[in-house]
Amino acid sequence: MPLKKLFKISAILLVSLLLLSSCKKVEEPVKEKTYSYKQNNKQLVLLVGCDDYEKTAEDTYINDELADFIVLLILDNDNKTAQLLKINRDTMCYYDVFGADKTVVRQDYGQICISHCYGSGGIDSLINTKNAVSAVLDYINIDYYISITMAAIDIINDDVGGVEVYIEDDLTALDPSFVQGSTVKLTGHLCEKFVRARSSVTDGTNLMRMSRQKTYMEGFLKRLKELSYDEDIITKIYADTADYVTSNCTIYDMSSILDKLLTYEFLPELSLAGENVEGEEHYEFYLDEDKKVELVQSTFFDLVEDEN
Repeated sequence: MPLKKLFKISAILLVSLLLLSSCKKVEEPVKEKTYSYKQNNKQLVLLVGCDDYEKTAEDTYINDELADFIVLLILDNDNKTAQLLKINRDTMCYYDVFGADKTVVRQDYGQICISHCYGSGGIDSLINTKNAVSAVLDYINIDYYISITMAAIDIINDDVGGVEVYIEDDLTALDPSFVQGSTVKLTGHLCEKFVRARSSVTDGTNLMRMSRQKTYMEGFLKRLKELSYDEDIITKIYADTADYVTSNCTIYDMSSILDKLLTYEFLPELSLAGENVEGEEHYEFYLDEDKKVELVQSTFFDLVEDEN
């Protein structure tokens, strides 16, 4: 074989050997797992108690019915538990403002209770409050929303035969029977006095009123359980309050929610931390954003692995 040709073959073999010796198995980089928060499957029901002022026309875009009482009912159908998250009506937040054509024209910043004043006072106003609550809680999805005029409280209370409450503070300015340290059975207008009064008793803040509302709700649920879900009483409540209730719930939904209220285990009540400040005209409640995010994530979201 000619020397020149042999040299070329040797050179090719040498290069090939060098290339082969330098080739190593390339390992695919390990993909780092990432996680995101995803809203869990708890059923959320927004309950709103509205001031009972004179009803406005359905085609109006503004009304005078403040959201006086706001609470989110959290139903965990997997673990059969229920929990209440109280939302201070003085919570400062953004909410939609309607124009004359009932479309959103801007957002205002103020007490969340004012959100219900935009719209006719019906389902449109309730949805506006629902949207404001959702935004405050990092835009969680709320399944059901129910509003009831506060005038109906006495009716419901009497339909269950009255509710016993413990009087923690001196409330005799409201009624002589509201003596500190006593237990009173609320009947008639005593119920509305107990759950609604604010400026004329204690320190005049909504925080103190929320405490009384919690006391009443505990007593009310206890009374319902004592009645062992009496269908006649439930039917009577539906009939007596039909003109006072606004909701996106069907009768089946209402019945299902009530059944869970009576059978599920109640967990300790939740509340949003913040600072109560006396504003120029009204008290204003400013949320502690860090604590709010912590509560929202731990209550309404699960940390799940992203699909890569």
